[in-house]
Amino acid sequence: PPKYRHEATHFLSWTWGYTVSTVRETLQSWLDTEEGTRAEDVFLFMCFFVNNQYRILVDKTMMGADVLGATFENHLLRIGRVLAMLDTWKRPTYLTRIWTIFEQSCAIRMEIPVTMILPPAASSSLLQELQKGTEGIFHVQRALTQVDCMRARARSEEDEEIVKDFIGSKIGFDRVDEQVTAFMITFIGGVVENHMKQGVSRMKTAMSGFSQGSSSSSTSARSFFSWFAVDPPDVDYDVEDVQATSVDVNHDVAVVRLTPSDYVFDVGDVGERCELV
Repeated sequence: PPKYRHEATHFLSWTWGYTVSTVRETLQSWLDTEEGTRAEDVFLFMCFFVNNQYRILVDKTMMGADVLGATFENHLLRIGRVLAMLDTWKRPTYLTRIWTIFEQSCAIRMEIPVTMILPPAASSSLLQELQKGTEGIFHVQRALTQVDCMRARARSEEDEEIVKDFIGSKIGFDRVDEQVTAFMITFIGGVVENHMKQGVSRMKTAMSGFSQGSSSSSTSARSFFSWFAVDPPDVDYDVEDVQATSVDVNHDVAVVRLTPSDYVFDVGDVGERCELV
């Protein structure tokens, strides 16, 4: 029907090794959590449906690697947004397949916005791991930065050879590994930052309720850090002064904007000492 046909709004980067349930649950979870996005407004460019699979798999008159170079880049430029689907954050299949690594590298190089999406169970597991603090962040970082396109594989040996020849001659294997690794680190930092912001928001709500129920104005929602004994204990700022701004995964710290100055604290202190974060 015409209402189900439209110009693609997102390029879906995924692997054929995923189950149907993984694809469905991940897309549904993204739609449920992406503010302002309606299912009826989303149209995916998904290779399984868009590329002629008979020509590729049976007739062999169209090789899967034909979309490399200008053709593939034109698709990305025309669509303008990429959804990168991971099956898990623990050694994801996505980072072992040459096609998805190549797609990720092209999007990064062309500055096409990329949104990482995971199944609900994997997202919950990721947040639980990050709540462990420094140890959890290191664990996630190790799992999501094992990128080696020289060892990555494709379903078709011919595809693998053509993609790797293209990478080797046009981009460079080390460069692709660096690009994708850097992006994954940025993704991890974004997850940590969003988690912290949500924690601060919940904290403000909870402390506001406490303040309204108190008979004394002196017990207002202040002293976020000293209230929950986050080191150092003498830091005393109002909740309203806290705005998480960035996360440096390489140095295990979150930088939180405080008025009148910045205070750098260990992410592990928050995860261990504040149940709401």
